[in-house]
Amino acid sequence: MKRYYNLVLFALLVFLSPVKSYATELPIIYMSVGNTLHFRSPEPISYVDLPKSKFSGDLPLKNLLRVRLQESFISGNNDTAESALGIITITGEQFFAQYKIVLVAKGGREADNEIEILPIHMLPLVPSMPSLSTPQMHAKSIALICAREARPIAVSKHQGISIRLNQIRSAGKEAINAFADGDEQRMM
Repeated sequence: MKRYYNLVLFALLVFLSPVKSYATELPIIYMSVGNTLHFRSPEPISYVDLPKSKFSGDLPLKNLLRVRLQESFISGNNDTAESALGIITITGEQFFAQYKIVLVAKGGREADNEIEILPIHMLPLVPSMPSLSTPQMHAKSIALICAREARPIAVSKHQGISIRLNQIRSAGKEAINAFADGDEQRMM
């Protein structure tokens, strides 16, 4: 009976456990012939891989990618059914995301216009050394500026003008890496 119980438990664990930690199917984005896609990223986009024969794109802002079908592809394509155009890869400072682009026939499914790159679509990049992304640096710098010390380091008063020095901060490559690691001794 114990063997049967263990066998059933093992079978349940095998069928109910996730096989992979990341989804294998790419999110599908639908595009029509006269459509422009806008991808919004939570951090600056550093690299984009497009099928060159079908798409043209640009980065009007650091975190916005604009993609269009090329005129040469539009004039040579008379498909009336949905067809896969290719895969777009978008790389940020600490992630990359891939999307499958499908051409929609006229009068068919509604095409997408604006796509938010969501955390569920992102795969993390493994940087060679610890670093902060631009939004993380911004948040840390705001936290440093807003931090108040209990007592000033130095106070001076001369000719009716007084000055208080509350804190001194410096940032360099080593200080930023130490800040990312949370090592306060290396930051000093």
